Amino acid sequence: MDHWDDHLALALLLMHAKACPDATPYSPYIDTVPRAFSNLLCLEISNPRALDRLKGTLVEAVMENERSQMELVLVHVLMPLVKLFPGVLLKDSEDVDDEVLQNRLWAELMWAHAAIASRAFTFRLEKSDEQSEVFMVPYLDLANHSNIPNLVVKGVDAETKSLIIKSKKPIEAGQEVTIAYHDSSVPNWFLLTHYGFAIEGNPEETVNVTFDDGNQEDDVEAMRLKERKDELLAVAAEVLALSLGRDQEFGPAPPSQGIVALTPEEAGIPQTMIMSLRVLVANQEDLESINKDNIAQRITSPLSDENEAKVFEMVDLMAQTLLGMYVTTLESDLERKKELMLQQPVSGVSDERYILDYLIGQKQILAAVISYCASRN
Repeated sequence: MDHWDDHLALALLLMHAKACPDATPYSPYIDTVPRAFSNLLCLEISNPRALDRLKGTLVEAVMENERSQMELVLVHVLMPLVKLFPGVLLKDSEDVDDEVLQNRLWAELMWAHAAIASRAFTFRLEKSDEQSEVFMVPYLDLANHSNIPNLVVKGVDAETKSLIIKSKKPIEAGQEVTIAYHDSSVPNWFLLTHYGFAIEGNPEETVNVTFDDGNQEDDVEAMRLKERKDELLAVAAEVLALSLGRDQEFGPAPPSQGIVALTPEEAGIPQTMIMSLRVLVANQEDLESINKDNIAQRITSPLSDENEAKVFEMVDLMAQTLLGMYVTTLESDLERKKELMLQQPVSGVSDERYILDYLIGQKQILAAVISYCASRN
């Protein structure tokens, strides 16, 4: 758990400050931290049924991996600590049954973890530092996320150790200040797993996909063919400076839903995927004219009519397969979202609404891909 060192230290600090407000100087800051978060592991405690729609998704896989790490912290760090130092991390922790104690500690750990995951910043204190350190920055962590923020967090000044924040444009009195929660484009799966929210119609949304040939270890010829295709794509990727290979992404979704796209790119099918698949679905005849010297030039256009048809058959099959893995349909998600929006004036934006925004975005991307492939036939 080496990579957890900074995170764990902050989690222990937050838990201690919350349990013993008079024993630390951090009480004023703790008072600004929400008592509840929409982080998915917190939601698993407060509203587990809301997570049912996420079964089989990338978000569920990320959450399970995160949970397994947190369980190690709970069992091997927190439980021993709370028994050695009663009351330091958890109020009224003496003479408590282990199961009850573990459940209470888990809830507090989820709170601290969510606070760090959604509010912490990472900076290098010195330019020469190889690794960034994790910091909680009071009041700056109140700023909401925006893909077009009006504030930029530049980092820590090496001499003064002060945090540098700059405005991108003049900010009017009373205007909300926003920051970008991540340096690069932020898809909804990342926002949902780290911050507990998603952006409706997120222009950065994509669907991860891997074009794998399955287990062919017993088929020597098939393994050789797979290796040759992968080598050719690696050469082409280096020459063209493109992300070619088996791991690709669909998306983003077309801005106008329900209108069939006119080009693969408009439908969320990137050229890198098409170029990669021209090699991955190629038969022996297609490959006879391809070598490491001409691969970069050959895959920029169809290898043959038959090969190009196979490319889009594979695209359609993958999109259909991924769409079929969800436990709910796009239509049912849209209907449920309408119901929640009618309730919104009373209850505000719900945690389930963010989950729906993520799922709807994913399914709209796949639906656009499928519609485009059907229009080619």
